[in-house]
Amino acid sequence: MREWAGDLTEKVTPYLDSIRDLSALSESVPRVVLVVDDDVFQCRLIAQILQGQEFEVVLATSGRGALTLSQRKRPSLFIIDTNMPDIDGIEVTRRLRSMPGSADSPIILITGQSERDVVLKGRAAGATDFIVKPFTKEVLLRKIRSLC
Repeated sequence: MREWAGDLTEKVTPYLDSIRDLSALSESVPRVVLVVDDDVFQCRLIAQILQGQEFEVVLATSGRGALTLSQRKRPSLFIIDTNMPDIDGIEVTRRLRSMPGSADSPIILITGQSERDVVLKGRAAGATDFIVKPFTKEVLLRKIRSLC
């Protein structure tokens, strides 16, 4: 039994070393946050809040742009406004949930409406959490940290 265990340890050690190396490498790569809002000021405000928070922030000003960028950048987290002119945030959420690579990523919907209907539709589409405008830097960062 000891001989078998020794042989197993010898065979598995290189794989374990590779796993440790990959794990260390993944921790050094910044997570991508895709912020989606047709209001450029709002996008820049959120990007400024996230500056220096170990995230790479990518901005999209439309639902279509968000869907395209999500395929190229593979975000770890989405922050999406619910009210946009081309494709609203709830539909963007629904589409992201059906796409490989984003199906499991957290999605925070930002809304100016705290009405129950918006929350229910967002949850049904796959939203992980909500933030109601206006929000504070602390609230945004707390929600992000709880999901990443």
